[in-house]
Amino acid sequence: SPGARAIAFDSAALSLVYDPQLGRLNVTELAVQSPTLRVMGNGHAYLVRADGSTITGALAGELPDAYLSQLTFSQVKIDPEGLFQEPVEFSQGALDLRLRLNPFSVEIGQMALTEAGRRLSASGRLGADAQGWQASVDLALNEIQHDRLVALWPVTLLPNTRTWVGKNVLNGSLTDVKAALRIEPGAEPRLHLGYNFADADVRFVATLPPITAGSGYASVDGPAYTMVMTQGRVTPPEGGQIDVAGSVFAIPNVTRRPALANITLKTRSSLTAALSLLDQPPFHFMTKAQQPVTLGQGEAQIETRLQLPLQKKIALKDVSYQVAGTVTGFSSETLVPGR
Repeated sequence: SPGARAIAFDSAALSLVYDPQLGRLNVTELAVQSPTLRVMGNGHAYLVRADGSTITGALAGELPDAYLSQLTFSQVKIDPEGLFQEPVEFSQGALDLRLRLNPFSVEIGQMALTEAGRRLSASGRLGADAQGWQASVDLALNEIQHDRLVALWPVTLLPNTRTWVGKNVLNGSLTDVKAALRIEPGAEPRLHLGYNFADADVRFVATLPPITAGSGYASVDGPAYTMVMTQGRVTPPEGGQIDVAGSVFAIPNVTRRPALANITLKTRSSLTAALSLLDQPPFHFMTKAQQPVTLGQGEAQIETRLQLPLQKKIALKDVSYQVAGTVTGFSSETLVPGR
């Protein structure tokens, strides 16, 4: 329709046989070649009426209301111009769908694509009417490396979120990836994305050491991004490693310029390590107090709440913060000289 942008292709081939007794089209060859999509496969389709019954016998001018199809793919390559950072390829797959022509719609009962241990499944509906394209699709991916997820993330879909994740989640293995995509004419696409991650390095504040060997889960819900660490550590300049399990990083609205981050940093470490972290820019708390980060011995459990803009240069005046904690086993020979 005039409201739906056409999708071009370079060539398409379809070889089929009609079995009138079964009301079935046996597709012996299906091949599509285009800048957007390359598909090779085979399968079959039943010709069905609006009530769901199959049309059998000679058609005698009766046109089906829908085609109920099962297809098997030997190659799938998806590369919409400007959509992905690089093409998406799968070596095999299968698809169950119902195709209607008036109005045009594709109902995906189940799609499964596999490549090198990676399994992508999808279900949902695509359609186009006088207003334009519509989509309601749910996807699931068993596992993927972080850099591959960013490469497969459409560059035009929530680009600010995509950019932040690409820059700040430095590496890691993602599992149980689930996404829900909704597209309506005249509205911004809506995406919900959730995944678990392991062995990830995450930069949560540009001036602070990154979290390493991190595990947890993350979600994108519209413009909001949230990451919860169930395991991870930070290594400041002094005092050894800091356990940051339970920390939360949240951006309520990634489209804001600059976006604001709400960080709850839960740390367990030596007192020296905790003070060393709090003395990093933009804070410099110990330097301003004219005290060394090695002022005493002990174990520290601290909760730091921060709100700061995600921008290249962050001054202390840009940061709202609250720090509270408990130090146990404390001793110091320098805090009070001679005592």
